[in-house]
Amino acid sequence: MAGGKKKKRAPLVMGIVLLVCLAMYGGLLFYNRSQEAQEDAESQTAPLFDLESDQIQQITYEYDGETVTFVRAEAGDTEEESGADGEETQAGADAEESETEEETSYVWTVQDDPDFPLQTTYPTDMATNLAGLTYVRALEADGTDEEQLAEYGLDSPSLTVSFTDDAGTAYTIYFGDENDATGDYYGQIEGMDGIYTFASSDVTLFQYHLNDMVTAEDMPVIASSEIESIDVEAGGESWTIEQKSEGDLEMDPTDTLSWFARLSDGSSVALNEDASDSIASAVTGLSAVQCIEVDGTDLMDQYGLGDSATVVTVHYTTTEEVEVESEEETESGSTESSDGTDESSEAETEEPETETITEHHTFVFRIGSQLEDGTYYMNIDGSSRINTISQTTAEALLNMDMETILSLDQAQVVQSSVASVTVEGEGVSAEFSIEEVEEVVETEEETSETEEETGETETAAETEETSETEETSETDETEESEEEETTIVYHYYRDGAEIEEDEFSEFYQLIAGFSADRAATAEEAAEVTGEDGMVSQDSVELTLTYHRKNGLSDVTVTFSPYNTDFYIMQVNGGYPLMVNKLNISKIWEYLG
Repeated sequence: MAGGKKKKRAPLVMGIVLLVCLAMYGGLLFYNRSQEAQEDAESQTAPLFDLESDQIQQITYEYDGETVTFVRAEAGDTEEESGADGEETQAGADAEESETEEETSYVWTVQDDPDFPLQTTYPTDMATNLAGLTYVRALEADGTDEEQLAEYGLDSPSLTVSFTDDAGTAYTIYFGDENDATGDYYGQIEGMDGIYTFASSDVTLFQYHLNDMVTAEDMPVIASSEIESIDVEAGGESWTIEQKSEGDLEMDPTDTLSWFARLSDGSSVALNEDASDSIASAVTGLSAVQCIEVDGTDLMDQYGLGDSATVVTVHYTTTEEVEVESEEETESGSTESSDGTDESSEAETEEPETETITEHHTFVFRIGSQLEDGTYYMNIDGSSRINTISQTTAEALLNMDMETILSLDQAQVVQSSVASVTVEGEGVSAEFSIEEVEEVVETEEETSETEEETGETETAAETEETSETEETSETDETEESEEEETTIVYHYYRDGAEIEEDEFSEFYQLIAGFSADRAATAEEAAEVTGEDGMVSQDSVELTLTYHRKNGLSDVTVTFSPYNTDFYIMQVNGGYPLMVNKLNISKIWEYLG
């Protein structure tokens, strides 16, 4: 019986415990909701300062050991509004911009340097934020106890912001530690009791050094197609990166490449697509990452921008379509046509004649030392500023590493430019040639009959007129015969014996249809070439010489065995490229 009573009491006790837990949970939930509602109410207070942003006249803040002070002055109090604002004030500026200047009628400047090229959106945003500043939460601490201040990082503030309104009233805000859980910052306002938390955006708005807030330095906007060449001078060496003109088969026998580098030794190398894209992007997308010094005139050597700097000169063009006056437009007055219409009015409705004006420009800048973060110091010629540019931008122009920049398609000579190819090798000598023959296209002859003279009924005048007509007809027929339709027919030969087009195409695909596997390493190149950069003629096993048409220079391609896997290939004595041995074996197999 005793055991049975205990069993009956157990569920009762458990039920009571459960009810107590539910009651406690409900109480906690109610308390938390009450606290959240209270905190929400506290965070939705009106701005701490009864101000409008345009009433703030001065802002000072201390960040990372630097003190920055902005002052607001009437626009007329500065010599050049554009110099401080970074806004254009040129004649012809649009009405909207002028209207904006009239509305604001003031400009923010740096107190110690009114001519500093300040991007005024920074102090403008700061003033707007301060005028409408609200806190997130008010803490119970009154902010008078030193231990409390130390607990929230307010005994040694990480950021101090002071500002003055147009009545001369001064305000100061101290920001301490960041709350790791919420990301908010603890803060205190001078003259007010209490410690508050503020949104992180209220703090990050002031986390800028003065040089972080300069206006962007003017750089030309250059399209890739406008670049003619880029000269690079570094460490006593120089090279020129050139963009070929469309259809320039002398520079590019393959008719597929875009960029070439002429090195200090006079040699020229074709760049691969990745290197070409990087170079073009380095120029077209050139921009400063950060301004280090606004006036670095006397600091160039310190940043590697003196005599040791790499000097980059970009040669580019711009084009502009301009209207030109026709001869008719230069005549004064108007003329009246036979039907009474004013011809000058009709002329005005016609499309105006235009011509393209091309102008040539140069843009020079220097690349200096590299920073720990990978960026490089940079200075534009004629400017006192020292900026940084990205590592990618700088090294696209500085890197002449043959292993990474060379095109592997240099031997793919376009067939349309070739008159013949000679092959010289061990026990083999052959010539493959192409003959172009202009042949007349056979068409159905159009015959015309001349009308017989009726003589007896014609007058002497009619006879003479008929004779002139016949002579004209004969002349037209002669001209038509001289303008017979023709076409070019190609004949293919091997050592003077004609072969089929398919046979020639198979051969040409074997010799010009492959790419090198890679560029030789510096060690491999030094191993196989002499002081002149050429592979020893004694080691050359196969030589292909492309004799080209229309006065184009010959292209010579040599192949020398290197190891069991590769041949060394040189195109016109250029940098050695590594070619899979299988490609050469196929050529030997074809030649028999």
